[in-house]
Amino acid sequence: MRALTEQAATTKDLLEISFSDSILKEKLKSGISEMKTGCANNGTSGLPPRTSFMNMVKPSTIFERPSTGVLRCNSSMTMAGSIERTIRSGRAMRTGVATGRMRTAKASMLQGENGEFIHVARLNLAKYAKRPEVAKCLFEYLYYVAEDVRNALNLSNFVTQKSECSTEMDKKRSNEAKMMSTDSDPWWKLQRAKCFVRLGMLREAETECAETIRLQTAAEIYVILGIIALRADQPLRAIKHYDDGLKHFPDDIELLSHKAQIYEEFNQLFSSIALYREVARLDPGNFEALASLGAYYFHDEQPEVALLFYK
Repeated sequence: MRALTEQAATTKDLLEISFSDSILKEKLKSGISEMKTGCANNGTSGLPPRTSFMNMVKPSTIFERPSTGVLRCNSSMTMAGSIERTIRSGRAMRTGVATGRMRTAKASMLQGENGEFIHVARLNLAKYAKRPEVAKCLFEYLYYVAEDVRNALNLSNFVTQKSECSTEMDKKRSNEAKMMSTDSDPWWKLQRAKCFVRLGMLREAETECAETIRLQTAAEIYVILGIIALRADQPLRAIKHYDDGLKHFPDDIELLSHKAQIYEEFNQLFSSIALYREVARLDPGNFEALASLGAYYFHDEQPEVALLFYK
């Protein structure tokens, strides 16, 4: 289960999804269509005049970022709830003849014909929530491999309820034991925030992030706060969250990259390129930064400089 999770987590992590690609671009495209419709009677195209600086941008549309050659993960990712996955999933089992006389725990681990490792519908989440060494591993499997965000969130709810009951029974624990408790564990708070974002519950996700920052500061929290702001169509607020994170983690590549993507969406290329240069300085092998710098210099009619980055 751990091996399957590590294999899937690299391509399905929430932090690898650039919501600026999927949301801001769609809103800009819809804005273009509205401008064209509104200005049709006036005999104008509805688009702003093209400046000489915009000629450096690859001429697909002036509202899209230049093609950098980097395939960002959300462009080919299928989110949870896909009807195709539901049809093919082993969770929708036939009436069990082979598993009808098995115990539920054993039947849930029986591999189906389509290679499903665990039948989530047969799992007793409340039982596994009582075992901290298994709960985290199972949560990651549900979130990354099975893509069952709702059951992953239910598991975290069971863990939180268990921790609250244990807190009432024993109020004289040491500080170290309190930090090991799941109600004070920032890891569970952060995972709950990821689930809420995937389910579109942005207010709840922001609340979980605020509680996580109170317990422990991490760069990943500010990235998620920025994603929440982008989902709410507030890019300036997302930049503010990234700036707050950079105060604590000035050399964090994720924060710099996400901030550069927002500037890139709004064609503020100078600010975006400055951030990508910083990313390339910190991580000379960062593909996104090198590809973005190469595309910028190529469209700026400096192919020899672009070739250095592509090499």
